[in-house]
Amino acid sequence: MAEIESLTRSVRDLAQNVDFWNIVMLWGLAVAALAAVVVGISTRLVVVRTGQLAEAQELLSSAKDRQLKDDLAQKNADIAGLNKEAEALKHENLILAGRLLGLQKQSEARRLTGGQRIELSKLLRGFKGGVAIVSPMADGEASDFADDLDSAIKEVPWETVRIKNRITDKFGVSIVTAEGTVLPSIKLLDDALSAISVPHRVTTVKNGDASTSPAFQAGYLYLVVEHKPLPIKGR
Repeated sequence: MAEIESLTRSVRDLAQNVDFWNIVMLWGLAVAALAAVVVGISTRLVVVRTGQLAEAQELLSSAKDRQLKDDLAQKNADIAGLNKEAEALKHENLILAGRLLGLQKQSEARRLTGGQRIELSKLLRGFKGGVAIVSPMADGEASDFADDLDSAIKEVPWETVRIKNRITDKFGVSIVTAEGTVLPSIKLLDDALSAISVPHRVTTVKNGDASTSPAFQAGYLYLVVEHKPLPIKGR
């Protein structure tokens, strides 16, 4: 009897123990199933999010490339604009430099360079002629320029006469003859002055014009140095 009771208790205890571990096993399986579900869902989400991340990175890269291209295009446009402005400023500077040079030349005293002297003498040589070289009273600049011309023409040699008492309000250089004068040396002197870049004009005055002393006389050639031309307005 005692043995049966002992075995009964033992069976009961073992059954309870089995039931407990069955429950533990069921919970374990439930947890394992839940873990599998979580792993499956997590795996799916990882795959989806990885794809989304790759797509987002590609979109970001494309956006950066577009922004870079836009920035480069804008910078190129800015550079082109600056280059255009620089060219415009360069052109303006060249114009200003030209004007400044013109003003400097206009402000300089008229003188013959060494090369002009030599060339003038060379162009007039071979023809025997004579010329009266006239300059205004009380005008040192015009007188010096007339002396340069006189010195160069004497080397031809031509006969020259210096007259320094002209009364005038005119400007520039003129080859002057009195009415009725026909001399081959007129064109020769005209061509020579043009060749050495001395601005001048050829003109005729009345015979006996007394703006110089002695007065202009027919049959003679005069090279008249008037006052220095005034600066040209607007330059």
